[in-house]
Amino acid sequence: MLELGKAEYELMYSSEDSFWWYKGMREITRVLFSRLGIMEDESREIFDLGCGTGYNLKFLMSHGETFGMEPSGQALRFLALRKPGNVVRADARALPFSDESFDLVCSFDVLEYILEETLVIEEIFRVLRNGGLVFIRDAAFPCLKGEHDRSSGIQRRYTASTLSTSLSQAGFKVLFSTYANFLLFPAIAGLRIFREHLLPHSQISKSDIYRSPRFLNGFLGKVMNLEALLHKTFRLPFGISVVVVGQKS
Repeated sequence: MLELGKAEYELMYSSEDSFWWYKGMREITRVLFSRLGIMEDESREIFDLGCGTGYNLKFLMSHGETFGMEPSGQALRFLALRKPGNVVRADARALPFSDESFDLVCSFDVLEYILEETLVIEEIFRVLRNGGLVFIRDAAFPCLKGEHDRSSGIQRRYTASTLSTSLSQAGFKVLFSTYANFLLFPAIAGLRIFREHLLPHSQISKSDIYRSPRFLNGFLGKVMNLEALLHKTFRLPFGISVVVVGQKS
């Protein structure tokens, strides 16, 4: 597995609670959980595969007992500051859990970094209980690969079809798929394509995650909250991220 640099984890840790993308994606995830019948304060065991610096574990705690896995020592140092508990350092290709340990496995923007995705999905299938769900979110559309991907180490981008196929081949029944970051897609996609194909490449690639001016961060957050309302009813046809949910049966 590839490991991000210390600067990327430091930026993640300092931004997760306030940056519009992180906050917006959590709200969209909350809405999708509700739509899928994953309600708060229920008795279930949840596994966050690749929990990074730990803010999503805090979010998941309201839905059940949480367990996390993270391979990066750099990330774990930041994660320890959040004191989430129940976190192990391990490789996603060989999880240190027995068969059928969890009711829900979440993977937020993790598979896109892993070359051997098949091994990881097979491990997710193994540790899920029968009837359990896997909720996967990853970067969408290979045509959007660019400076952000090089900076953060993203290896691949998915479509709903390709990610669904990967889950189906591992034995999952695909229940649901949609895209996220739909309303901002034209602006973000246009900017990325422009920077990738019409501007000279910088020797130092930069992540799209940065500290926005307060007014811009607030405005983009409102756009994401508006999109979350759409997710209550619709499956969105495109976006910067793709979400696929599978069930082990």
